[in-house]
Amino acid sequence: MGFFEHKETIEENDTVIVYISNDDLFPIIAKSGDVKQTKFGAVKHNEIIGKKYGCRYDCARGYVYLLFPNPEIWTLSLPHRTQILYTPDISRIVFELGLSNGKVVCESGTGSGSLSHAIARGVYPNGHLHTVEFHEERSKKARVEFEDHGLSKNITVYHRDVCEQGWPREVDHKADAVFLDIPAPYKAIEHVKRALKLEGGEFCNFSPCIEQVQETCEKLREGGFTNIKTIECINSQTTVKSSHLPMPDFGVDYSELEDAGIMPKDCEKIGKYVKRLEKGSRPKTQNLKEEAGQEEAKEDLKLTECNFVVKSALAKRSQYGHTGYLTFARLPPRDSTL
Repeated sequence: MGFFEHKETIEENDTVIVYISNDDLFPIIAKSGDVKQTKFGAVKHNEIIGKKYGCRYDCARGYVYLLFPNPEIWTLSLPHRTQILYTPDISRIVFELGLSNGKVVCESGTGSGSLSHAIARGVYPNGHLHTVEFHEERSKKARVEFEDHGLSKNITVYHRDVCEQGWPREVDHKADAVFLDIPAPYKAIEHVKRALKLEGGEFCNFSPCIEQVQETCEKLREGGFTNIKTIECINSQTTVKSSHLPMPDFGVDYSELEDAGIMPKDCEKIGKYVKRLEKGSRPKTQNLKEEAGQEEAKEDLKLTECNFVVKSALAKRSQYGHTGYLTFARLPPRDSTL
């Protein structure tokens, strides 16, 4: 099957994402006779083959959904061989590198392939990703995984030390962009320059420690890179809350506050003396219930009986913490004779 060629029906040997909840989803390979156990009961492969992607599958004690895989869902469900990048960082990387159809990208630190799938989609169908993995067993698993996902035409996996060897010579000056996720990225800057096109290109590095970032930035400046910047992607969720606060009693007539410019003069009049501060303020609900023809008989309100509505943003107590720093840079065009 192809990750980027959607189809409606599940077939033999297709990758299917079994969705239980946002925090509980996993991939399976549909094979006749196989059974996958979940907390809701068994998912029988014979029964899901022929069903449509996105459908609900009823188990003995509940139900799951059968989803077609894409890079975002794969990031949440993939088998972890290493720590991975998640969608907030990935989306910024794809944007800053300017990925589009036909571009060539070099990556070092294939790991579990989370970013690799997103890069491959960014350059699909005519682009190519050359990715290097230092660990031999991980490189083999990644190669098999990309073949299973129909990406072998767009991704080539190499087993080598990028700091010592760089990318293969056939990739020299072919890359539009380079991404590094390795312990010592500053040792590979010269290989990055060798991989990027002579017309220039984009560079990105992911590092968890600021000391790595500082040394990498120094090497980038020495290597002639420009537009160097480092950012940190952190999810921050806030809740907007409306609060009703009592209007302050200044101990003076409202008209004196108006004359002094403390209170606005163009507010709606309530009763004879009390007015709203602004559109965002209001009296208590019970004080607004005036029946027709009874306005004159209504007892005047006091300023302290009114509420002022304010909006505030409250941060959640638990937030997603630091994952790492993204460093971006651009290599300007170079003279091919140098």
